[in-house]
Amino acid sequence: MSNSVEPVLDAKHVSRRYGQGANAFSALNNVSLAVTSGEILALMGPSGSGKSTLLYILAGLDDPTDGTVTLAGTRWTTLSGKDRARFRRQSSGFIAQGMTLLPQATAAENVEVPLLLEGIARAERMRRVEKALDEVGLAGLAASLTDELSGGEQQRVAIARALVLEPRLVLADEPTGSLDAQTAQVIARLLVAAAAKTGAAVVLVTHDPAIAQHADRIITLNSGVLA
Repeated sequence: MSNSVEPVLDAKHVSRRYGQGANAFSALNNVSLAVTSGEILALMGPSGSGKSTLLYILAGLDDPTDGTVTLAGTRWTTLSGKDRARFRRQSSGFIAQGMTLLPQATAAENVEVPLLLEGIARAERMRRVEKALDEVGLAGLAASLTDELSGGEQQRVAIARALVLEPRLVLADEPTGSLDAQTAQVIARLLVAAAAKTGAAVVLVTHDPAIAQHADRIITLNSGVLA
């Protein structure tokens, strides 16, 4: 764990409510957490506890009803539209539960997407894609279509894509949830090792205690409240 004083991610008093009046529902209630460079934080809790809601707010994909989220020194809730999308893309990598890969694209083309959005020149894109795939053990499968890869290999592509811009923060929503226990352990170790190379902070949502053990710190969310 880093000795850095300033956290990469600092969420303070975050709440998220949906609906109004009698139909109002509180998914998160006054949640505060901070993650430093190089730290792996596991977020656990039962289904419906608010884990994914919190992760999407930390990623800038949803707005809190109350509270603030500061990433890499920027309070992203002050940003909107293209500015927010660009900041999110440059500062954080997101690994969704369903991986959200392009099925009829190659592994390399999937990893290349964030670089294309940043307008990076082709030669540099190819260098970064090759490096990212090599770091997750897929150097020999760059030209393979993702729907021809195994579940574990697809998850490696998702990790490479999340890390290709070397973000300050990586957010992973149940990245091993659909994998067998042995493959899940391999992917968890790979994610931790790959993030460590760039010094990224990692917030990992998981229901599996064996996966959470790879983290430096484990916190539990229950009914929208940190235990």
